Formats: sequence, structure tokens, C-alpha cells
Amino acid sequence: MDEKQTRFYRMTAGQAEEYAVPGEEIKELTRGCERSEFQFLTREPLQADLSEDSGLEFPDFLCRFQIPLISDEFKKVLDGAGVDNLFYKVVMLTDKTIGTQERYWLALPPRIRCLNRSQSTFVEPEATLPKAEKIVINPSKVGNYKIFCIEEVVNRDIIITADLKAIIEEAQLENVFFYPLEG
Repeated sequence: MDEKQTRFYRMTAGQAEEYAVPGEEIKELTRGCERSEFQFLTREPLQADLSEDSGLEFPDFLCRFQIPLISDEFKKVLDGAGVDNLFYKVVMLTDKTIGTQERYWLALPPRIRCLNRSQSTFVEPEATLPKAEKIVINPSKVGNYKIFCIEEVVNRDIIITADLKAIIEEAQLENVFFYPLEG
């Protein structure tokens, strides 16, 4: 695929042993995060201890249990880029062994109907909400969103525009990776 033609990217976080690992407390966010059901989330801050196997580095992007957490710096980048469609909630990550705390933000994108179904491929295409193997976005259905998830599939991929990718890359945020999509 020609990188210059790519308009959308899947954004992910890596896993490294030196990175902080949020504990089980963040699982309480799962229901709201699975389908971007904001009605099951409150804006009350969440306190979460680090897991026993956690590292001590706090990168700009963490994703555990498919719950996206961003640093203050990452949030500033998104705010500066005009991203105004995310549900934010403070998540305080605490390392009790050394007594430190880091503020992160649950940054949950909405799900939108933008899949080019005829060009995408699926594991079980007849399922009500299939799992997509190949995701192709219909750009005319994205509107002004720069970051979103896809409504028509069970996949929980975070999709961003090429313009937002460039802004994030310029900010040199740690632990943010991109994979091109078609469409």
C-alpha cells in the first residue's frame, strides 16, 4: 500500500517490561470502553495501583485490557490538534512500593459508522457484529473526526487520520505506534 495515499491509521501502544502496567482496578472501565458506551462511565477520577509485574516508566500511551490511557502531554497534543470528540476521565496510577503517582487520562473515542463493508474482510461476515480482518474506511462517512472507533465491527481499534498521525509523530510521544489502513 502506498504510504502517501494512506488517509487512516490504526493507533496502538506497545508492551515493554519497563513500562507501567495498570492494575485490575481499570477493568471497571471495560463495559463503557467495549462499545464506547459513555453512559456507563462517570467522570469521577479512578485510582489504580500498578500491577505487580509493572515497570516504572510512564510512557505517553498505555493500553491494558483494551482501555486507552494517555499522558498529560498526549492530551495536550490532542487538545492542540482540535480533537474534541473524546470522553476523558482521570486515572491516577499509583506505585505503592515507592509512593509515586502519575496522572493519565482515559481517552475514549466514539464509534462511528464509516466502514466500507464491500472492501473490508471479516472472520464471520454473517455475524451481527463481525470481526474485521481487513478494515477499509469510507472517508465520506468520517466527517470532521480525527480519531474514532468503528461501529459496525467488534474490533476495538483506535483509528486516526493521517493529519493527526503527523501531529502526534511531530510531538515525539513515547509508545505510540501506527499501522496504515485502506480508504
